[in-house]
Amino acid sequence: MLIIRKAKHHQLVLKQINDNINPIIKPIFKVFNLEVANKNIFANDIREYLGITKNLQQNFKNSELAFTYYRNLIEKNGVFVFQYPLKEVRGFSLMDSEFPIIVINSGDAPNGKIFTLFHELCHILFNVGGIFKDFYSEELKKDPNKIEILCNKYASDILLPNIELLNDLLVLENRDNKEWSDNTLRAIALTYKVSKEVVLRKLFESDKTTQTFYSKTRIKWIEKYKHDLEKKKPTKPGGPTYHVTNLSHLGKNFVSQVLINYHSGKLTASQVSDFLSIKLNRIPEYEKKVF
Repeated sequence: MLIIRKAKHHQLVLKQINDNINPIIKPIFKVFNLEVANKNIFANDIREYLGITKNLQQNFKNSELAFTYYRNLIEKNGVFVFQYPLKEVRGFSLMDSEFPIIVINSGDAPNGKIFTLFHELCHILFNVGGIFKDFYSEELKKDPNKIEILCNKYASDILLPNIELLNDLLVLENRDNKEWSDNTLRAIALTYKVSKEVVLRKLFESDKTTQTFYSKTRIKWIEKYKHDLEKKKPTKPGGPTYHVTNLSHLGKNFVSQVLINYHSGKLTASQVSDFLSIKLNRIPEYEKKVF
């Protein structure tokens, strides 16, 4: 897979320019070990460690800004995040003792990117790289101990803790009603910048809805998604330039690492051109965007 080869190349670049030592003194994957953690304690601990609060989530103007914030937050904790167009998968992670990395599907919706980001972070904290195909896909239900199921569970608990959900005003107002309107689910999802499915799944796990309602609603959403996908018009010419897209794919933190090493004399202009997939005359343009 071309993207995996590209991701491995980015990983090698990071190792080379940092002399195989993560620039973060104590990266998050050396703070938390999912294999020995109680999952409820772990989810609360990592949410607190990263400074994620309901107030923070509520104050994001939109999910795109939330994703950008979380991406930078994860990178500041020692895990670099890239995004590229991916077919049939939401994202994947590659392990390394110093430079594990995450790759997100750039074509995904922002809420999907956020969930994938934390799902793959959990893979890294399990010290097992993975490929994320779909949230709670049917094939995963056959084995509740599968790493994918566990990473889904941890990611959803980090982004939407049970205590926050069950004390949410909209949940309290619904009282003992086991059915939920799309508007209510959407409003809760908007607060935490997660998908409606994450909200519904957690309500089901908390016995706030029935298996019948959960399954019926999920099927309805899947059918609508497929219908919308079929009706989706081909992308018109135009859109972001190559360099805007390239910077988004690589991330400002990776680009700045490369440029800092270029200015220190550790890398040549030719190497920068290769590592960032740009022509030499574009280097000043990238410098303006990241510094």
